[in-house]
Amino acid sequence: MESLQITPALWAFPVSLILAIAVLIGIWSIGTYYKATKFYRIATGIPCAVILTLIMILFLIIEGTFGNEMHKTWLFVIPAIMFMFSLGLVTLRRIKNRSGLGFIMNHAGLFLVVWAMTFGSADYMESRMIIYKGGSENLGFMEDGGTMPLNFHIKLDNFRTEYYPDGTTPRQFYSDLSINDKKMTASVNSPVKYDGYMIYQSGYDVRNGSYTILQIVRDPWLWIVWTGIAMLAIGSLIMILKKI
Repeated sequence: MESLQITPALWAFPVSLILAIAVLIGIWSIGTYYKATKFYRIATGIPCAVILTLIMILFLIIEGTFGNEMHKTWLFVIPAIMFMFSLGLVTLRRIKNRSGLGFIMNHAGLFLVVWAMTFGSADYMESRMIIYKGGSENLGFMEDGGTMPLNFHIKLDNFRTEYYPDGTTPRQFYSDLSINDKKMTASVNSPVKYDGYMIYQSGYDVRNGSYTILQIVRDPWLWIVWTGIAMLAIGSLIMILKKI
């Protein structure tokens, strides 16, 4: 499986953006100038859509069950690109025919989700950082042994624990942070956002509360994924209301 892994340095920005734009241009070109080709007929057919959908679902099940990062391998990326072409060509055809707003929104939304997750996977970065009270750090450590340097420093001003009425069971943890002199507080299920990074409360010193463990996440394509999900939901709602 490692031989099929995508090397982040080769796949990451700006290569990821260039390839993503190339797919959009390819879909528009085929849907505009090559509609009479066999590839177009196969790509826009129902059998092709069903087969590619099943392949995508299978890979996601494997990743969810066994923890393999299938979305970062060529086994996933190649079918995903084919799936994008199928979705994109069908959606483009409906847009040009100006028919089925719900269908267009639904399929365009799904296209954006797959498009952003595929090409944005190499730009996703996650690391953990240990900061002692009164200290500051700007280097996170990734699971693969790599480092994630930040262009800003995070200082831990204070760490607080909120307890249940019994006085012994922790209910919530708070890290009072200074990020480039800006005061922010991270807690469980309430991350802070700074300069395109999401900073989550991940752990802490259970004995003395002298340090905090933060999870630092950078996902520049996430807003496209959420836009796609919103379009998918709106499109589905339009299609449902139309049948009522």
